Amino acid sequence: MTLAWRVTAILVAVSAAGYVVLDKFVIQPLTWRIEPGILGLYAGLIAFASTVAVPVLTFLWLTRRLRPRPATFTLSADLDRPAFVAAESPMYRGIATIVFMMMAANLIPTERVPDSYRMRLSTPLGFVPVLVVEAAVLAVFALVLVWLPNSSVRLTPTGLTVRYLLGSRSIDWHDLFPGGPPPTVRRTMPLRYRGRTGRARQLDVLVYTYHVDREFLATVVRHYAERPEHRPDIGTQTELDRLRIGFQHRVRRPAGAVTILAEAARSRPTGGN
Repeated sequence: MTLAWRVTAILVAVSAAGYVVLDKFVIQPLTWRIEPGILGLYAGLIAFASTVAVPVLTFLWLTRRLRPRPATFTLSADLDRPAFVAAESPMYRGIATIVFMMMAANLIPTERVPDSYRMRLSTPLGFVPVLVVEAAVLAVFALVLVWLPNSSVRLTPTGLTVRYLLGSRSIDWHDLFPGGPPPTVRRTMPLRYRGRTGRARQLDVLVYTYHVDREFLATVVRHYAERPEHRPDIGTQTELDRLRIGFQHRVRRPAGAVTILAEAARSRPTGGN
């Protein structure tokens, strides 16, 4: 996530927490005055739902120009370690930050003042400290979450690495089984490979969380798994341009994901690169 994403997510998350508090102490008590009571109930439910919908939709609107999904990879910034990088989409991390902050605000203990249309903080002493601590933990977690390292999928001449928030998994190209992953993926991209003991294992990559076209990612991974002669060019601008050209042809002529590889192969010089 860039600084703009992080700052936007934090500002919206803090505002969302304030909106939850406003709903608890002001908006909900107002709905109790609505007659008949069923209309007040519906109004209260709508107001409560808006505490989730309004912050999330606001975040999506504020970041609409920051989140165009690129069709292909970006080049690694580390010139000594060339790679194609599919970075994490910051949209999901930002929404998670907002949701955790709203959960923290909802843990603030409140109760209705008897014989009135007002709310107040709960008074049972043994109950309040526990909820306050839980709310503080959730709020801190929400603020820390937005600053954790980005996850990514990195393709290098030797293999691919899936980096998570905490940890990573690397797979050499020669360990991947041929014939996969399938070009059409929705939520996960299954990678079947040989583990250290030689037994078949599978890694399910959550492709919907990455800032790259899912079909493009799956097709290119399969291409390099089956075509070792093309792996040395991974991480170069020339190879990335070939892949992008192939993908653009596929978009104009949707004849299947294999068109990416066919167009890229046609653009490859006969003498190699």
